[in-house]
Amino acid sequence: MPYKDPEKKAEYMRNYQQENREKINEINRDSRKRTNRKEKDRERYLSDPEYRDKVLEKNRQQSKKHRDRNRENLNRRRREQRQKMIEHLGGKCVGCGCEENLQFDHIDRKQKQSNVSSLLGYSDERVLVEVNKCQLLCEQCHQYKTTINHDMNKLAEGYKVSKVDKVGDKVIVTLEPSAPFAGETH
Repeated sequence: MPYKDPEKKAEYMRNYQQENREKINEINRDSRKRTNRKEKDRERYLSDPEYRDKVLEKNRQQSKKHRDRNRENLNRRRREQRQKMIEHLGGKCVGCGCEENLQFDHIDRKQKQSNVSSLLGYSDERVLVEVNKCQLLCEQCHQYKTTINHDMNKLAEGYKVSKVDKVGDKVIVTLEPSAPFAGETH
């Protein structure tokens, strides 16, 4: 029963759909059961180069559309997680007590598996494993320890900074063992 008037056709379709709602729903359920949409799309993707190009282009557009927002969200989460890890370690430099320009310093480089900054963005549990091997040092104290640590004799290997004093032109870095020596007993 073709309708020339689009309004009458739309009214007829609305009435038909209301009267046959259960029948239409059953047909749709059966159709979904019979065809696995993902498999069908995958087959088409693999066999039809034109369709594959269309899908890839759409994915590129979506990625580009959301790239900036996703980057901002990731950077925000990393900053928040870094602050949480700094608070976990006390929030101040163990050498001088400064609270600015803090850096994570691995007490024993032999136990280091990764840089803390490269782990930010992963789960807190995963980051905490590495953070617990660290101490907080300000940029300057970290430089002092690194200079001592990279001496040919590796004087500070396995030591952690307990205090940094500046007396006139001299800088006195006090180190203590991060774990008792093999010969020590407590």
